[in-house]
Amino acid sequence: MVASVALWLAACWLDGGLPRLTRRQWLCTETLGASGILADNLFFFGALAHLPASRTSLVVAFNPVVTIGLSYLLLKERLSLARWFGVVLALACVWIVITRGELSAALSQSVGIGEWLILGGVVSWAAYTLIGRVALKGLSPLAATTYASLWGTAMLAGVAFFSVTNFSQRP
Repeated sequence: MVASVALWLAACWLDGGLPRLTRRQWLCTETLGASGILADNLFFFGALAHLPASRTSLVVAFNPVVTIGLSYLLLKERLSLARWFGVVLALACVWIVITRGELSAALSQSVGIGEWLILGGVVSWAAYTLIGRVALKGLSPLAATTYASLWGTAMLAGVAFFSVTNFSQRP
């Protein structure tokens, strides 16, 4: 919420306020909030409930690789040989981190819920990045980020409200 307020104030000061959104921009910024704020935070904090922060941070470093891979697959972006090498190297490193150095362990079901949750966060952040390329058409980066943050904050508040309500009703 603090970040949303700070972004809104920055938009007011630097851009004279937030622009009125078209229907398409509304949908794009709402999707940005759902993927980059809501889903990323739910996956990340869910993973932290099962894994140490040091381990999750190593897997989060995989974000650029997933983004590059999805850009290649979905947006048909071309990759240089150096980027391909970086993707392969990052995949190998994440495989080592996730399997705790036992490379055959992934095949024997030793990858737990925490690893799957943090990978969900990585994919949701990659989606945020790619959707942002579409959402930025006609919007400044500050406006798109502010709207995404406002949407995501509202969505997280809804999740928090229902979580607190359900928690307080338990015996």
